[in-house]
Amino acid sequence: MFFPPLNPNSKHKMGVGSKIVFDSSASFIAKGAAFTSIDSRLKWEGIFLSNTEVDTIVNCTFSNAKTALTITNTAKNYYKSRVIKNNTFNIPNGGVHKGIYGENNYKILLQDNVFNMPVYNPQGQSPVQLEYIGVYKSCGYVRCLNFKMNDVSFLK
Repeated sequence: MFFPPLNPNSKHKMGVGSKIVFDSSASFIAKGAAFTSIDSRLKWEGIFLSNTEVDTIVNCTFSNAKTALTITNTAKNYYKSRVIKNNTFNIPNGGVHKGIYGENNYKILLQDNVFNMPVYNPQGQSPVQLEYIGVYKSCGYVRCLNFKMNDVSFLK
């Protein structure tokens, strides 16, 4: 299924608890879009990509989402290609929130993204572990993420 790309520089304001869902062979293409909640004090669920085709998310901004991007696949779809580049993830305070969560992704490029997030490093480890910078993964293999040149800013 083909879903037309979002208009460049479009703004999408989401209500509390709302989400965008792409499922079963759809493709999500967003370039320069901004996603946030209607009320900055409330959180929306995020964007869910489940068994989608080739997804491209470039130069977008995500704010006030519990999990900005959730990308999950079954065994037959885990080699689909995804590109997530040059985005800004403004991860909110007040809970365990994520920039990106993925399961069964073996071909995903995360490059030049910025993760602005509250300080959360319960183990006090240095460097801060990947799961504490807004990227959560469950894939079974280290090679599932191509993680290059991303920047993490801890908010005070």
